[in-house]
Amino acid sequence: TISLHELSDSHLPKVRTSHIDGLEDLKITWITPTQPIGIAVDWERGKHNHPSMVLVHFEKKGKKFALSKIVPIDYGSDECQKNWSIFTDGGKLYSIYSHYPLLILEINQDTGTSKEYIRRVPPLDLSLIRGSSNPVKDGKDNWMVLVHEVSQQHTRVYYHRFLKYDKYWNLIGVSYPF
Repeated sequence: TISLHELSDSHLPKVRTSHIDGLEDLKITWITPTQPIGIAVDWERGKHNHPSMVLVHFEKKGKKFALSKIVPIDYGSDECQKNWSIFTDGGKLYSIYSHYPLLILEINQDTGTSKEYIRRVPPLDLSLIRGSSNPVKDGKDNWMVLVHEVSQQHTRVYYHRFLKYDKYWNLIGVSYPF
């Protein structure tokens, strides 16, 4: 069953002034069947004045979910961060940090602390692959992820691919670019 919920901004106070205002590239998953959690790029709440990753907590207010708390994620906070995806499995929260090497982090939803869950070099060079969508299971315990690939031509051109991983996060398929 698909249900829709409106999100509202709870007017969380600004921490620092930036040319970027608010959250970018918000991706949401469900930590429980009734509790969403998100991940986003934020210039205001990281430890440094550059794009950082944050967890976005929500609380139910009537028929809406409102932003209730934003928690900076500690991994790689000294560098510009973006293009992470988020998912849950077995009641735990994870993020795909990169596909080459494949680096999946387990994230503590309350503190933003993270630890490396999986780190391995796949059999194909995926060094131009970034982000993109939250991984979903295909019904056979395999994971499917929609990613983008940057090609530097006259201007930047983005292509997309599907990556398919088995349930242990071994790469088992890559689509043609589109």
